[in-house]
Amino acid sequence: MIEENTLIEEYKKTLAEQKVINKKLAQLKAKILEENKPNGQFGTFHFDGFNIVISKKITYDQNQLKELSSKYNFIKAKYDVSETLYKELPDEVKLDFADSRTLNQGTISIKLKDENND
Repeated sequence: MIEENTLIEEYKKTLAEQKVINKKLAQLKAKILEENKPNGQFGTFHFDGFNIVISKKITYDQNQLKELSSKYNFIKAKYDVSETLYKELPDEVKLDFADSRTLNQGTISIKLKDENND
């Protein structure tokens, strides 16, 4: 039982350390982004020794997709459209989705370049 309590205490300590580290990483990330402004809203932006990667996040208005689901059979039950498929749709079909489709920034990550594999 003592060993189990020791493991729990170590686990708690490690979680607390992780929280401190995550806070520090968030602060560093914010500072890096402040000093190295990407020149776009989405994509990979190359800097000396690192890249800033900004993914895009697409959401759809569920009520509008529900209405469109009777017209288009490729809409998923949760009323979502694959971005890969959306890109291939004819412009006139894309117009039908304009009011229901929202483009948001996804996760921003900083990727360190390996000195051996730039």
